[in-house]
Amino acid sequence: MDSLQSDTGQWRSRVGKELRQRIDALDVAPNGKPGPFPAAAAFLRGLEVLCRGGHGFHLGGKRHAHLYFGDAFLLYLRIEGLDRNNPSLLLAQQPHGKLKHGTLDASHLLFGRRIHGVIAALGLEHDQRLMRMRDGYRALPGVPSAFFQLIQAQLIDIVQAGEHAQMGQQPSLFAMPPPKPRRKQRDRSQGPPPPATVALAGDIDRHVATLTELLSARLGAKVTFTLADGELSAMWIEGEAERRESAWSWAELVARLAPSPAPE
Repeated sequence: MDSLQSDTGQWRSRVGKELRQRIDALDVAPNGKPGPFPAAAAFLRGLEVLCRGGHGFHLGGKRHAHLYFGDAFLLYLRIEGLDRNNPSLLLAQQPHGKLKHGTLDASHLLFGRRIHGVIAALGLEHDQRLMRMRDGYRALPGVPSAFFQLIQAQLIDIVQAGEHAQMGQQPSLFAMPPPKPRRKQRDRSQGPPPPATVALAGDIDRHVATLTELLSARLGAKVTFTLADGELSAMWIEGEAERRESAWSWAELVARLAPSPAPE
């Protein structure tokens, strides 16, 4: 979807052929049967309808999509896994590349209390169908349709709250979020950690190194691991594409990367 600005200064959306085909692939399989992720397809089509409603929303991008409200970036949407028949939809607050000229990053409007409230309301905090990523969330088939419906409702609420802000009824939504408090440094006067703790850390280092070698050999590419907010992620390069899997435990992550062969 290419997002353009008309001569009148009003933003408008344009849906690209490739993105439309990818959305269709989520909804309808090549054999005509129901697709693997119709809820995500309905969500993306609903956003397109929302952008045609004259509220100020517009979509930009070609293969994937950036969602804006006026001159403010809100959400990056990326369809993944279609080629592996393992589709997912990434909802990220980090834009892909540079923002459109003349726009600013206001993704905190959705990725602060709003999206956390939706997840808590539906009890999805530890649901494997909605995976926490470094810059957002990855929705997998089976995630409740209500998740997407409530996300769209929050986007509409951003508009309504913004209108109230213009009338002086509340602070502007586009104010930057307050800075995060500094972490307190550990009191070094407590002395070094116990030897058993140091030894355990050394064992973990050796096990992770062995696991890295085994999985790298299985995938045919160097695997790197990251840990953020309690979530483990593995990243490797396949062809020219970056691949990533995430889980809440080492066992689950390894199962995703190296599934057991199907019984004969």
